[in-house]
Amino acid sequence: MGKLLPKSIFALLLFLGLGLGNNAVYGQAAQVKILSAVLDPLSEKINITYHLVEPKKRNLNYNVNIYYSTDLGKSFIGPMKVVSGDVGQGVPPGTSKQISWDFMTEAPTLAEKGNTLKLQFRIIAEVDPASAEAYKKRLGGPGNAFLSLLIPGAGNHKVRPGTNGYGAITFLTWGALGTGLIFRLSAQRNYERYLESNNTSELDHFFFLAESHHKASRILITSAIVIWALDVALVAYQGFRNLKKRRAISLFNKKIYPSLGLGYNTQFNQPNIGLSLKF
Repeated sequence: MGKLLPKSIFALLLFLGLGLGNNAVYGQAAQVKILSAVLDPLSEKINITYHLVEPKKRNLNYNVNIYYSTDLGKSFIGPMKVVSGDVGQGVPPGTSKQISWDFMTEAPTLAEKGNTLKLQFRIIAEVDPASAEAYKKRLGGPGNAFLSLLIPGAGNHKVRPGTNGYGAITFLTWGALGTGLIFRLSAQRNYERYLESNNTSELDHFFFLAESHHKASRILITSAIVIWALDVALVAYQGFRNLKKRRAISLFNKKIYPSLGLGYNTQFNQPNIGLSLKF
C-alpha cells in the first residue's frame, strides 16, 4: 500500500470554499475556519490547517471532530479516527491548528487505482464540558457585591477573574476615608482652639485651619463613599452579566448537531474545503 499512492497519483488539486463552518453555528462558542488541505506524498497523510477562534475571549477548551465527504458535501462520514494533532478532546482555541489524517489506514479503498476523489472536510468544535464548568465557576454572581460592601474592591476578584489591580480600590477608598477622618478631627481641634483663644493674631489662623481642614475632610470622605458605592454597584452589575454568561455557556452545546453520516442533510449543502485526488 505504501508504494501504491506515489505511483498512482496523477493530479492533486486544492481548492478553497466558504463553508465548512466558516460562520459559527448557533450554540457554539467558537468559529471554525479551514484554511487548507494538503496531501503529503511522503507520509501519505492529508494535513488540514484550520482556525479555532473565539469571538469573545473565554479561553475554553473544545472537543474537535473532523468529517469527510466524497460526494461534494451531500453527506459526511466520520468522525475520522486515524487522526492526530489539534483534534479530539481539550483543544484550546488558536490560529493555524493542524490535523493530520492517515487516510491510507482509515479508508484505504479511497486510494484504489482508477478512483478519482473530490474530498471535502468539515470540522465541528463543541465546548468541552469540564472546561465550561471550570469557566462558569470563575464567573462570580451579584452576591459578591457583599464582599465589596465589607472590603472595597474585594468582590472584583470574584466577578472579574484573571484581572489584577483591584487592591488599588481598597487602598484609595480606605486611604481617602482615613485621611478624611484625620482632617475632620484636625478641623474640630482647630475650631476649639479658635473658640478658646484670646489672642487675636491666632484667631484667623485657627479659623482658617478649621475651615480648610473641614473642606478637605468633606471632599475626601465623600470621594471614599462614592468610590465604595460605585465599586459595590459595578460588582453587582458584573455579577448579573456573569449570570447571563453562565447561562450562555450552558446553551453552547444544547443545540442538536446534524447527524454526519450517509444521509443527505441540507445544512451541508454549501461550499466546503477539500482536495481532489486521482489514483
